[in-house]
Amino acid sequence: MPQLRHIKISLASLPPVFSIPFPDSDKHFVLENLETLLMVQDLGMTKHVLEKMPNVKKMGIHYNTILWHVYDVHLQKLETLKIVFDSPTNSTFLRSITSAPRLKKITLERGRIGWEDMTIFGSLPNLEALKLHEFAFIGPVWVPIDGEFPKLKFLHIWETDLEHWRADKTHFPSLEHLILWKCSKLVEIPPCIGEIDTLEIIEIDYSSFSVMKSAKDILNDQQNQGNEGLQFIFRPTKARITPLKFGLWQDDSGVIHRPKRKLDMLRSPVQALQDSLLSESSAQAFRDSLSSESSAQAFRDSLSSECLAAQGYQGYWLSKQGASRAIQLVSSKMMMTLKRLVERLRRRGRD
Repeated sequence: MPQLRHIKISLASLPPVFSIPFPDSDKHFVLENLETLLMVQDLGMTKHVLEKMPNVKKMGIHYNTILWHVYDVHLQKLETLKIVFDSPTNSTFLRSITSAPRLKKITLERGRIGWEDMTIFGSLPNLEALKLHEFAFIGPVWVPIDGEFPKLKFLHIWETDLEHWRADKTHFPSLEHLILWKCSKLVEIPPCIGEIDTLEIIEIDYSSFSVMKSAKDILNDQQNQGNEGLQFIFRPTKARITPLKFGLWQDDSGVIHRPKRKLDMLRSPVQALQDSLLSESSAQAFRDSLSSESSAQAFRDSLSSECLAAQGYQGYWLSKQGASRAIQLVSSKMMMTLKRLVERLRRRGRD
């Protein structure tokens, strides 16, 4: 236990032993080697909790409470922090849990803090990456303050109701990568953002026409000034994905998806192999040759045994060690059958 370095919990709280005070002489439960603690629920950053993991560098916390306590004890070596809120929080609580002196990367989801409290993060001297997801901050206007974000290199804002972002190049002097997704109400990207000397990439989606237009204006302006290094990336709007049980997920429209399984590859082997294994010209000739009913019936009869084999291999597929072998066997049989049929039809055409 003392040698434990990484802990990942699926939305569960730490055992009560973490919050029990121990005498100074009793150090048997101090996890001095622990570096990663992810997705722990409702972590209270009290002295008794943090003294048991003094060297944590990466932490993820999920808060689903509505009772916010202010903490004045901080992890001195914490560098990466992710916080997910199920309900709106307040700026005092947020400041108390994000004041670790060495923080470099912060991800915040669903905090619903006003943009005027962005100084909570702007005052962190070593912050390099900031990700604000799903209304982490809310409000129509964000006016950055001079002197903040001195080392920020990466800024990602995903889903917000922000309308006016009144920033210039002095507010983010070290910014290299800017991402704006689902900012549908944003009027424009501040024109002066393109003048940041260190800026290399701006990524936006198609959620706001005015943002796309301002991005193209910034790009044209920078190219006219001889700045060929600035790159713009336009991406389709990314839907919010809500994880469900059994590997399923649900998108914004309510449609439930499941991951594609290897077994799906066996559901239409004839069409898949016909399109992938034959050249375009041969494939077209093959399809033309099957236009008559007799040729099509001959083709179906020739493939009947292989199709039955494919169905049999589906059961074999479910075995623990038969997955890759099933695909190899079925694919090789189908390929050989198709090649023989194509060659037979070619000879018949020449005769």
